[in-house]
Amino acid sequence: MLSGIMLIAYIVIFILQIFLLVMSVRKKSTRLWIVLFILEIIPMVVAAVLMLYFDSLPGYGFMPGLVYFGEIISSFGAVILYAATLLVSLCALFIIKVLKRK
Repeated sequence: MLSGIMLIAYIVIFILQIFLLVMSVRKKSTRLWIVLFILEIIPMVVAAVLMLYFDSLPGYGFMPGLVYFGEIISSFGAVILYAATLLVSLCALFIIKVLKRK
């Protein structure tokens, strides 16, 4: 149940990041870029903290290592995805700044 809610939240945040990246590239507003970077860094840190939290919880049953496996993998995937969008955003901002100088 919890992993499904986390996965939906990760997907919604990713879609919001993509939408904000497109709006930032179109409008070229500094305020939008700052909001975009904040929206990329904070969820990445939260997903990493959640991944570490679920990794340190004790398991139960006859296979205790697989109890929180879904939460750990989805949080790890979210960290990788958010880091990739942060890298794409930084590259886009760099390209826009270079093209603006010429």
